[in-house]
Amino acid sequence: TLAICQESDGCLLPMATVKSAAYDCTASYMRELKQAGFLGLALFPHLHYVCWSQASLRRTAEDAVAAGLILQAVVRDASELAAAEAALGDIDGPLLIRFMAGGGYNNVADILALGSRHDQLYFDVGTVTQSGGIDFLAERLGADRLYMATNAPLCYEAASTYLLAGASLSPRDCRMIESGTLAGLLDLAPTEDPPLREADASWRAFVERPKIDTHWHTGSWMLIEPRITPEQMSEEFDQYNYQKVISNSILALNHDLVSGNEQTAALIDHDPRVYGLVVISPREPELSLAEIEKYRDNPRFVGIKTIQDFYFMRLDDPGYAPMLAAISGTDWPIMAHLPGMAEAAARYPETGFVAAHST
Repeated sequence: TLAICQESDGCLLPMATVKSAAYDCTASYMRELKQAGFLGLALFPHLHYVCWSQASLRRTAEDAVAAGLILQAVVRDASELAAAEAALGDIDGPLLIRFMAGGGYNNVADILALGSRHDQLYFDVGTVTQSGGIDFLAERLGADRLYMATNAPLCYEAASTYLLAGASLSPRDCRMIESGTLAGLLDLAPTEDPPLREADASWRAFVERPKIDTHWHTGSWMLIEPRITPEQMSEEFDQYNYQKVISNSILALNHDLVSGNEQTAALIDHDPRVYGLVVISPREPELSLAEIEKYRDNPRFVGIKTIQDFYFMRLDDPGYAPMLAAISGTDWPIMAHLPGMAEAAARYPETGFVAAHST
């Protein structure tokens, strides 16, 4: 790592990683890392088969801080974030929290809970995907408590960068999250460059390119979601030059087919760019068939939707057969997750299958 960074002409900065189960606290390794030019130490317990609660991990962190290294705790989800906080929340120095990709929309409430409790915690917002989520955290905690990690190559690097560029932040706050927070913690010269959304031609080209979004939702997942009203959704469609948006209902996916599909119909009426998927359930086949019939002649409904793993099922389960038979030979596809999709597609060769989250 050090060699690669030294060859990068200052572009790459070295951060060490240590498997705490192999760390000899009686040696002077942390001081040697600092003297060699490392700026920080990243802890990856889940990759090293180490628990956050182990005494060796705590000692590794304490020695790193004593040697002048910035600590970064790498976590996968909110439960591991809680374990990292329990282990290191009282550490004497800044602690960077970095998320290893995944559904960052689940973490906003926990970031807020821990960030308001510990002033020395700094949070990566590179996976906060809900509209307005980064803005919300900047407003509540301050942009100087936030930074961006792309998690490349686990994620496409532009995804995190564009999430930040799309946030409705002041230029000062945007610059702080892009570089200012880390520059201050690592004692680096702050950049005077304009925020990415003003300077990067690829971002502007991305925003202006006409788009069809196949996977939008009406309603709420009961998380912190600052921008989910129909009016706010239309503003998002305007910002990103959406030509058409295919939406389906969270309420219907969770438990109420009729009211949820009605919410999708209302969003269709609100914005002419929106088209709908009728949510169906293998637990309620008769009601699902009735919902298909209710919206079949509406040209703005264009298919059906289910999340089969919500029901611990596969798409080739017999519970889905009536609905798949009902759309077979029509121009309506079904959007679903991957389990059982290949088998169902072989069974219904005249039906289109849209694989959600196939990446």
